[in-house]
This record gives sequence, C-alpha cells and structure tokens, in this order.
Amino acid sequence: MQSTTPCTRCPHQTARTSASQPPAQPQAPNAPQEEFDEHIADDDFLEYAKVEDHGYGITRAAVDRVQARGQVAVLDVNVAGAASCKKQGLVGVYVFIAAPSMEDVRSRLKGHGAIESEEELDRHVATAEAEMAAATAEAATAEMSEEMAAAATAE
Repeated sequence: MQSTTPCTRCPHQTARTSASQPPAQPQAPNAPQEEFDEHIADDDFLEYAKVEDHGYGITRAAVDRVQARGQVAVLDVNVAGAASCKKQGLVGVYVFIAAPSMEDVRSRLKGHGAIESEEELDRHVATAEAEMAAATAEAATAEMSEEMAAAATAE
C-alpha cells in the first residue's frame, strides 16, 4: 500500500508511505517465494519477515527511489523491522504506536475476523506484548542516552 501526502513539518517535501506487502501472485505458482528468496540472497531488503509462509519486506531500492525524488519515506513496519532498518543505517524518526491496553489489542484482533482459534489469538497478543516491551525498553535507552549527552555538554 502506498500513498502520497504533504508533510506538515516540511511543506516543500512530500511523505510517501509504504507498508510491507507480499509480492503479487504471478502466473507460476512458486515464483513469489523464489523471487522473495532472491531478494534475501541479494541483501535487497531493509527489513523483511516471513509470516505464515508469506514473505513481506521493504527494499532499499524502494526507499532510495522515494528519497531521490526529494520525498520522505514513511515505513509501516513492526518492531523487528524498525530494528533491522536501524541496524542497516537507515536514518529516520522511529515512532512506535501502542494500543491503549492489551484488552484493546485482543478486542481489535477478534474484530478483524481473521483469527481462527483462541490459541492463535493468544499468539498474536503475546507478540504485541513483546513488541510493546521492546519498544518501551528502547525508548528508555534512547532517553537515557539523550540525558547523558546533555550532561556531558553541560560540563
């Protein structure tokens, strides 16, 4: 999914959003997985994941194309995807949007209608809990680093 929207902080630029999506279904039945694996082997992805036998990812080339047009790339990725982007040196503002509560996460997942069992729902909720914990820990580390930098500058 991609859309183009004016960036309110940088009126001269446009933000381009990109959510990880699986490759389109081609004519050959095994081509999507083969193509995905080739991207992995060629180290083309900033981030990727395999979820229930489907590959999702955002390539460096996609982000480079957006930036070459003078636009801001806005990526919709999970916590592991953000960590991968950071590890590969993608400079950016990383934002984690948390649900108000785990009860809300459970309710939203049930409302989507894609969850087929209580065990599957529990797995998704556990993943959400782990991502929230990881994001909270990372935010605390970043805040501590900023405080240490400010203290060093004040000396």
